[in-house]
Amino acid sequence: MDSKRVTAEQILGVIGIDVERMAQKVADALNRAEAGAIIDQSEEPVRDALAELRRHTYQKAIDLLSESQQAFSPSGHSTTVRMAQQRPADHDTSDDERAVDG
Repeated sequence: MDSKRVTAEQILGVIGIDVERMAQKVADALNRAEAGAIIDQSEEPVRDALAELRRHTYQKAIDLLSESQQAFSPSGHSTTVRMAQQRPADHDTSDDERAVDG
């Protein structure tokens, strides 16, 4: 089951360049700010750089997990698709539909 998991090392491996870019953006924002206005002038660019890193990190982590799960699955399909394919052919949805319409 561990093959379906993502490790911190895997994530760090794929986001390394993103972390470096974020650090550069933070340094640039701080260095561009005028004395006496560092927080006011750098807070938003730093927040934006961190938000971009957060999005990239999350997307890449999801991609890693997806790749890991597909590699584990013989069919490469999602669990939902496999479950739908395994549903018995005589499954009658009319009872389900009546319960919903009820």
